[in-house]
Amino acid sequence: MRIKFFLTCVALPFLLACSKQDSENVDITFSPENPKVKFVDGKVQTGFDTSTNLPVYTDIKAPWFKFSVVIENGSDKNLIVESLTLKMLGLTTTQGFVTVESVLTAESYIGEQDPAPEILATVTAGTSSPPTFEFYVSGLSEAVSSGVYTVEVHAEGWFGTLDDPTSLFSQKYFFTTR
Repeated sequence: MRIKFFLTCVALPFLLACSKQDSENVDITFSPENPKVKFVDGKVQTGFDTSTNLPVYTDIKAPWFKFSVVIENGSDKNLIVESLTLKMLGLTTTQGFVTVESVLTAESYIGEQDPAPEILATVTAGTSSPPTFEFYVSGLSEAVSSGVYTVEVHAEGWFGTLDDPTSLFSQKYFFTTR
């Protein structure tokens, strides 16, 4: 029992260090680089009604912004991205700083896709993803009248395959809205 515990204590930092090195070889870019916050409600086409052949829309409550991501996997392992956690910090004229958090997963994607995806993206080693999904982030504070947020994005997932993870992926990225 002591030997297993000792080996676990020795191996765990090594595995985490390898994961850190692999994570540093992944880059996520956001498009647009500085998304514009919209202060009016919007509509997003999510598909077609097959009976009428008319578009189907989903309402987006203001204030909101949209962006898409491209994932460049510079590591030598396949990458699975499961979620993006956005922590947004905006300045108000009355309340000071306001923090808003939003977790984006495949379920938060607005649109029709059959079958529904389980993860945000799978990126083969040494390649880039196409622009994955367009994300619509709503629920922002109306008190941030400038629409300027500093956005910290914490990307999480793993290296390996969907059914066989080999190490963790975790990395932070930053952008601002306008």
